[in-house]
Amino acid sequence: MPSTDVFCAATGALPDDADFPTDHPTEDEELGDLPVGWTRITMQTRTPNPTWQEIAAVEEAMIAQVVQGIPKAQRKPALVGIRVQVAAQLAALRAQTPPYLIETEVAHVGPTEEAAKVLQTLKVTLGLAEGEADEADGDDEDGAAPVEDGAVEGE
Repeated sequence: MPSTDVFCAATGALPDDADFPTDHPTEDEELGDLPVGWTRITMQTRTPNPTWQEIAAVEEAMIAQVVQGIPKAQRKPALVGIRVQVAAQLAALRAQTPPYLIETEVAHVGPTEEAAKVLQTLKVTLGLAEGEADEADGDDEDGAAPVEDGAVEGE
């Protein structure tokens, strides 16, 4: 059995050995560990990196400190040069610090009927698919067609 961390998030089921492709196992490297018929859901969230924000705050504090030591009449013309010098001092630190953190969460859904219902509900909720067929065609629970506004049943 291929080494995998895949399990169905809806049912907890594990894939069978037969669920893994054997005739062309490396054909699709991106999904090489995904069993045939299963769905992988990946959610990524981008958040500001607090370390990046601290670097920016330190940069502004350093600029303000240098500017305070310059006579008022010379501050405005010197500001561009000061910003360049401070940016150069922090360039290596900024280069190794990403401005955003990316959090990735992965879930898998197996090919069972129960899991398919969960997946369909998720798709509808996220606007990736239309609702159930009986909701879309407007039939009531008893199968009767809806009565139009202003119409009287039986006419």
